[in-house]
Order: sequence, then C-alpha cells, then structure tokens
Amino acid sequence: MKNLREEEWARTVDVLCKGALNCVGAVRPGMLGRGRGHIVTISSDAGRKVFPSLAVYSASNYFVEALCKTSVATDLLSLSGDEQALEIYGGTAGAGF
Repeated sequence: MKNLREEEWARTVDVLCKGALNCVGAVRPGMLGRGRGHIVTISSDAGRKVFPSLAVYSASNYFVEALCKTSVATDLLSLSGDEQALEIYGGTAGAGF
C-alpha cells in the first residue's frame, strides 16, 4: 500500500472483482430460466491468506471467495438437526449460503 500504485490497483479490481461480477451477470439469466446451473471460479491462495505487499490483490481475491460463498444455495440445513442453527439460518432447505 505504501507505494500507492493506483493504476495497478484499479486494473486488479477491474479484472478480479468486476470480472467475476460480469461473468455471474452474463450467465445469471440462463441459469434462472433453467432453474439451475453452476459457476466455477478460480481464485488464489491470496483469497484466504494475505501476503505482504499484495493487499489489493489479496482483497480482490477475498472478494471472489465471498461472492461465490454467498451465491450458493444448498440443502445443508436439511441435513442438520441443530435447532439453534436452523433458527439462526431460517430453518429451510435450500437457504443460500
């Protein structure tokens, strides 16, 4: 961050964050029309661990990781008998995680 490489930061955000959003946006209508679909993303270890001098790159990869995790609907809750978890997360199968 100390080197203030704003053009590089903008390019990184454009490619990783906006690129992921544009890809999701491009396939979303077809997936909704079919009622199903899969999006496979590839991130970096920097999306799970921050590396020195790579703050913006790491943050952009965290974005991709978070985007994918919040866009997944699973039947995970239907497998749980944990009443507290069911109450916290809505108690219905197919809740988004």
